[in-house]
Amino acid sequence: MTTEKTLTGTFAPSFEIVTPGGTIDGVAMRVLGAPVLGRGTRAVMFLAHERPGTAARHILDLADGALMIERGSDGIDRVLDAGRSRTVDELTAELAR
Repeated sequence: MTTEKTLTGTFAPSFEIVTPGGTIDGVAMRVLGAPVLGRGTRAVMFLAHERPGTAARHILDLADGALMIERGSDGIDRVLDAGRSRTVDELTAELAR
C-alpha cells in the first residue's frame, strides 16, 4: 500500500496491510465484512499496527475502517461512507474536531 496523505499519526510512504482471509494451496477463505482492496484502490483507512514493533497494519472494524474514495465528474475526490458523500478535506476537518 502506498500513502498519498496521512490525516493523523505518523506518515509512512508505504507499508503492508494485513486483511483476514486469503488463499493457501488453492483453498480460498473470504471473511464477510472484510474490505476488498485491489490494485489502484483509493481509500481513507483507519489503521492499527498488526503487532507491536512491525510495519504491517490492519484495518480497524473491517470494511467500516476503509472508506472508499471516488473522483467525481467535477474532478473532486469524495469519500463514500454509508451513503454519505463528502470531500477528503471535509472528512479531515471532522476528524480534527
